[in-house]
Amino acid sequence: MIVKEIFDSRKTTNDSGKKTMVCLYHVNTNDPYEAEQYGPAMYQSYGIDLYVKTKVATRLKSQDGWCLLEVTYATRDQSSGATPNQDSWEIDMSSQTVHVSHVEKNTDQIDYDVYGINMPSANVGTAIGKTDREIKGTDIYIPAETYRYTKWFYQSQISAIHSSVRAVRNKTNDANWKLWNRGEVLFLGARLGQSGNELVEVNFDFLIAENRQNISINMLDPTKQQNGKYLKSSYTTSVIVPEKKGWQYLWYRDKPVKLYNSSTDVKPVSESDVIISAHLSSLYREANFAVLGIGA
Repeated sequence: MIVKEIFDSRKTTNDSGKKTMVCLYHVNTNDPYEAEQYGPAMYQSYGIDLYVKTKVATRLKSQDGWCLLEVTYATRDQSSGATPNQDSWEIDMSSQTVHVSHVEKNTDQIDYDVYGINMPSANVGTAIGKTDREIKGTDIYIPAETYRYTKWFYQSQISAIHSSVRAVRNKTNDANWKLWNRGEVLFLGARLGQSGNELVEVNFDFLIAENRQNISINMLDPTKQQNGKYLKSSYTTSVIVPEKKGWQYLWYRDKPVKLYNSSTDVKPVSESDVIISAHLSSLYREANFAVLGIGA
């Protein structure tokens, strides 16, 4: 992200020794909400006064791909202001949409047709939006928890931080870390920004996904066949996945299965897509987050 200060826009005030300064920045995004997170956290004025960001306001959405960002700073209170190696953090526990094509087990839905509820001709198994040609699926909201940890460092510390970030980026925690259990935290990387002549602001960004235990999956059970046929009354068995770590991926294979009312029937009463196997994949390597130097 490119952030450019409009230098001739600075306005300073001095109220009983408490100095404040308002600066305007151009941020290369059309999204005002995205722009609000930018703007240096600190400002060194003429090499003398150290200012700390106190308020951010997006004032204007321009038409050429840039937003105008107004940032208010105040001189640092030595007793409580930001200093090198001081920490701050924020957790965002909102939601995001994801596209799904199947439910985990076919008991999660009720099937209707003109004859009533759960009639044979309406059974589509675990598929959502299934037609004769495709499975359309749908968008649903899922938890999307993010964690940002901010720390200020001297320039001399940045080389080591840069190496640590490269070593851990796109990996998950190999042990319990801060509020979360092993495997729940994915490190996305860090943003570094020079502030004044000495201090560097480093934002460490993480995504959180909860571990899950004892996941039940209704799976086709070959032992329930009678005369080589699966009966509609009983053809699956519940299989338990003991644990899925947050950033592991649990996926399924299914196949269409003809269902009969009895083992002597010649014609099936319906056909349903049934899970035949489940697979737990680890998409990210684990790493020791302690190398980031932001605590355990």
